[in-house]
Amino acid sequence: MEFNIQSEKELQQIADELQKALFMKMALEARTGKEYGATTIGLFGDLGSGKTTFTKYFAKQFGIKSKDIISPTFILQKRFDISDVKEPAEKTSTDKNKSKKTKKTQREKPQHPFKNFYHLDVYRIDDPKEIESIGWREIAADPQNIILVEWADKIPDLLPEDVIKIYFESTGETSRRIKIEIS
Repeated sequence: MEFNIQSEKELQQIADELQKALFMKMALEARTGKEYGATTIGLFGDLGSGKTTFTKYFAKQFGIKSKDIISPTFILQKRFDISDVKEPAEKTSTDKNKSKKTKKTQREKPQHPFKNFYHLDVYRIDDPKEIESIGWREIAADPQNIILVEWADKIPDLLPEDVIKIYFESTGETSRRIKIEIS
């Protein structure tokens, strides 16, 4: 899939659509009974091409505030517990005028199958083995993790076979070309 976007709003729409596609892919995979590791999304592109901004919009779908997503270049990774993000449900109630109103409440079931959201920025690493020192293999093996890796091109041999690759290219001050490869 390839997109030419002109605004951050369009980038947010792509993040929303990717989450829907991801859940559909997971549902299909679950039917096969095959064992999978973490859901890993590799972000590729030059400085300022939109990787961190995309991550903010994607993370928002998991209940993570935009202000909490900053490029973790100096700390390498950030983990967010997303196990308690609940699916909104509609509940009907009646007010004193006897008209029905709908309001949002929380359901008991999680909105997604994940417990942890990992955001990695590997721009500053010199050797891919540095990623292994933070427990990469365990994190990547756990199907209850979702991982976004900025500068994924720096660790190609550590990315799983089924990594979702997103390429960002600046084509103007606010315009971008985005290419998504889903295995």
